[in-house]
Amino acid sequence: MLRCTDYRQRGTVLLVLAIIMSMVTLGWLYGRAANRHAADAVTAGALAVARIALIGRAVVDANRPGSLPCPDANNDGVADLLSGTQCPSYIGRLPWRTLGLSDIRDGDGERLWYALSRDTGDTPSQIINSQATTGLLQVNGNVNMVAVLFSPGVAIDPQQRGTLTQQLAVGNYLEDGNADGDNAYVAKTAPDPAFDDRVMSVSSAEMFRNVERLVLQQIAANLAQYAAQYHAYPFAGDQSGNAQPNQLAGYIPYNTLSFAPGNALVLNGWLQLILPPSSPPLPQVQPYIVSAAQDNVQINLEYCGGNMALNKTMVVHCG
Repeated sequence: MLRCTDYRQRGTVLLVLAIIMSMVTLGWLYGRAANRHAADAVTAGALAVARIALIGRAVVDANRPGSLPCPDANNDGVADLLSGTQCPSYIGRLPWRTLGLSDIRDGDGERLWYALSRDTGDTPSQIINSQATTGLLQVNGNVNMVAVLFSPGVAIDPQQRGTLTQQLAVGNYLEDGNADGDNAYVAKTAPDPAFDDRVMSVSSAEMFRNVERLVLQQIAANLAQYAAQYHAYPFAGDQSGNAQPNQLAGYIPYNTLSFAPGNALVLNGWLQLILPPSSPPLPQVQPYIVSAAQDNVQINLEYCGGNMALNKTMVVHCG
C-alpha cells in the first residue's frame, strides 16, 4: 500500500522528468535551427562569391570582354570546351577551377550549379557587347539575365545522388522549372518542403557596367600611347573613325589610334557603340572631346541597351 507521500514523490519525479525532456527537446530544436541558420549563411556566402567571380571573369577577359565560360557538365570544376561554336550544355556545375576559386560548396556540402545565357558564351562566333548581349535568361519573370547560380541543397524525394550518373543529372539537384532546360528559372523565399533551391542571378546591365570600364581603359591605353608618341591627343574623328584636323568634338578616332583588326574591341563592335546618343531624352553629348590645348580628352561611352543607365564618362589627362 502506497502512502500519500509516495504518490507525491512519484508525481514530483514525473514532473521533473517531463521538464528535463522538454528542455532536451527544446535544446535539440534550437540546435537544429541554429545549424540551419549557419548552413544558410554559408550558402548565401558561396553564391555571392560565385557571382562576383563570374562578373570578374567577364571583366578581365581581354580577348572577349563580357563573355562567360561554359558550365561544367562532368563535375571536374573545369568549364567544358566548345562543341563547334556552342557550349555542350548551358546548365551544369559552376566551373570553380576555371574561375580560380577553391572547391566552393553550399551549406549542405553541395557544389553550386550554373546556367549560362546562350548569347554570353566565350566563343569566337559570338559578338559580345552591351548592345548585342542582352541576356536571354529570366528569374521569376525578371528578364535580361546572363547567368543564374543555384545552391541545390539536400536531396528531396525522388532525387537520388548516390551514383556518378545520378550526380551528373540536373534533375537530381534542382527542382521544378529549374531543371527543365528552358531559359526561365524560379526562385522562392518562403519555405517549401518540395523546393530547396537557392538562386542568385547576374543581369546584363550589372555585368556590362563593369565591363565598360575595361573598354574605356583599353581605349585610354591607346590614347596614352598616341600622346607619348606625338605629345598631344588626336583630334576628334568622323563616323569613319579617322581624326579630322581641328575638330575638337566628335567620334572616337579609332583608326587614328591604330586598333589592330584582331583587337577584341574591333571584333566585338565596341568602337561602333561609342557614338552620340541618337534620340532624346538622352543628353546630346559628344563621345570624344579634346580640349583646345590638347592636354586632356573626355570619352563618353553610350549604353545602347534599353535597360541600361545613361553615359559613362572617363576623363584622361596627359602625363
